[in-house]
Amino acid sequence: MDRKHVRWQELDRRFMELQGDIDLDNYLSPTNRTMELRAFKAAVSDGRVYNPLFTYASLPDVHEDELMAFRDELDLTDPVESIFHEAVTCRLGEIDGAKTHRGSVITRGSLAMYGRPSAALQAVARQNLTTFQPDQAAYNGTRPGRIYNAEELAVICREAMKGYGFDWKVIVKDDFGAKAAVDNLVKEFWIRSDVLFHESLVTMLVVHEIGCHVLRSENGYAQPLKIFGRGLPAYQFTEEGLAEYSEEMAGALSDDTVYRISGRVLGVEAALNGSFWDVYLTVRDYFDVDMAFDIAQRAKLGIADTSEPGSYTKDYTYLAGLHRIREFFSAPTRPEIQALYAGKVGFHHLDAVKELQAIGYLTPPKALPDWVQSRM
Repeated sequence: MDRKHVRWQELDRRFMELQGDIDLDNYLSPTNRTMELRAFKAAVSDGRVYNPLFTYASLPDVHEDELMAFRDELDLTDPVESIFHEAVTCRLGEIDGAKTHRGSVITRGSLAMYGRPSAALQAVARQNLTTFQPDQAAYNGTRPGRIYNAEELAVICREAMKGYGFDWKVIVKDDFGAKAAVDNLVKEFWIRSDVLFHESLVTMLVVHEIGCHVLRSENGYAQPLKIFGRGLPAYQFTEEGLAEYSEEMAGALSDDTVYRISGRVLGVEAALNGSFWDVYLTVRDYFDVDMAFDIAQRAKLGIADTSEPGSYTKDYTYLAGLHRIREFFSAPTRPEIQALYAGKVGFHHLDAVKELQAIGYLTPPKALPDWVQSRM
């Protein structure tokens, strides 16, 4: 094996050890979401301003000093070592956020990773909120038709995992921020215990979470560098756009979804300079109280005192990423598609991935959605 390749794999092994099985997202999701939602709804009903105080699980040893020492020895002129350098920098930023739960710290780290919504994207979001007339009842279990609870959804998702040939656990879990989430580090898919999904949303859930998030992670773990399974730095912008586009290709991207992710764009922008309540005021004309709370809570992810300005800005990337992915698939080349599905890869790393595939170091993706195969 080439000496350089040996070093890459040693760096990968060490970085995986330093990460361990600690998904920092778990320490940015509030443990008292249900209680604060109840208090928030009571305040809205009474006409009172209310900014939740979220609590979070204590952060275990995350090897900050070792990560900084590891980063210092990396060669930024090497394409793979520079990826590890960026990955460590992003992780250290997330660690700071998960340690402090301060709005300013969360904002600094997430702006470095994801940026903020442009004025043009905000205009698109406002237009979507004016144009679409969604039925939000599909997301709270009140639309007429078959309603699935978390346990029933878990059964469906376990069968979908088997269909794809993926050996991941599907777990129903209490309080965390999202309705569903993938933990790449331990190969688990979580569904929040209180969710109720209308039958029209089940295909969306499977395509989004398993057909995109889990699939790209599985492809990444088949590579010689496991960072491709856990995720290259700031891959989420591309990942979330691709997940929404996958829904679109499966005929499962509803007006409801576009409407909802448009609200998230305005929520992030409002959170950057305002409080939780300010976010609520920004989106309340478009959403019911439960969904407005959800948008505000996600925009304030990781922040304890939500009266502070600041935002975890990732949520705007669903709409921004969808538009970017649509552009990508207007005329993609085969090498570009293979690079995109080599693992959890972002647009900003596609050129490096293509080069690594061209020299045979990275393998072609082991799994592709049916709609992607038809493009190649």
